[in-house]
Amino acid sequence: MEETKLGWKFPREFWVANVIELFERAAYYGMFIVLAVYLTREVGFTDVETGWVTGLFASLIYMAPTFTGTLSDKMGFRSALILAFALLSAGYFLLGLWPTKLVAVTALALIMLGGLFVKPIITGTAAKASDEKHRARAYSI
Repeated sequence: MEETKLGWKFPREFWVANVIELFERAAYYGMFIVLAVYLTREVGFTDVETGWVTGLFASLIYMAPTFTGTLSDKMGFRSALILAFALLSAGYFLLGLWPTKLVAVTALALIMLGGLFVKPIITGTAAKASDEKHRARAYSI
């Protein structure tokens, strides 16, 4: 029986990008779990308004990275990540600071814009950090 060797390792940038995505997704899902309750009880949205705001927020954050991939690729890994985390930090900070409707919607827009840059960066890093033979494994991680 032949032993399979995994002699190929991913570069440091690949692992840094994946850890960054892990933390970004943890922040997003942790916030999204309580978002509807926060918008209704603290900010003052009605149930219907909360449904529209959270639905639009969630749908855009999953569909729009298709369009921000080109921009983040042209900006480069570092610049796009700095922009993404500046937007995410400002958004999360504002969301918790002033519980008003305008600030909440603005904060969610900043969080969405920051999140739009993270996924293309990670996907692009996986593509650049792997060769054709190991690309499927890179994407699965």
